[in-house]
Amino acid sequence: MATLSEYFYTGPRITLNSGRVINMQTIDQGLAYSYVLEGIPYGPDYQRTVNLHLKWAKDRYPDRRIVVLEPSLRPLGIAEVELQRLRTLSQSTEPDVSRRAGISYPEPVSIGSVCCRALFESKPINGDAYMLSQLMLLWFQDGFAMPIDPQVVKQIQALDWETVALDVDL
Repeated sequence: MATLSEYFYTGPRITLNSGRVINMQTIDQGLAYSYVLEGIPYGPDYQRTVNLHLKWAKDRYPDRRIVVLEPSLRPLGIAEVELQRLRTLSQSTEPDVSRRAGISYPEPVSIGSVCCRALFESKPINGDAYMLSQLMLLWFQDGFAMPIDPQVVKQIQALDWETVALDVDL
């Protein structure tokens, strides 16, 4: 049975590969591509999406250390994507039809439909000098958490908390 402190003040826990236990304190989520007004995401464009969400997180949480977990690129697999690609080719201004047919576009990919930003806390890194250690993680997954995508959990578990987190006082 949980103690009152655990019941009221402990969020979801993840045990890192090092054995350290971290607790999620907050999670903020939003649609990853909500800023896209037109078009579809292509392979090379995914870093722009990551950078935009990182900037938003830094603006919202200026005093937090933020680590971006490596996004997993996956094909969209949506019939509309192929239709849009064909439409783009047909609207090309290239006058030579044979050259227009040779235009290739990178494979449309997604890094996940939802961007998650979560604050994790743990015991202090440097003994009793601070109250706790914290780290804000940013990741992408298909669908809103909870649960956290299993591949993301593996990345979280592999973190070297002592290197990436910050000791803080409240």
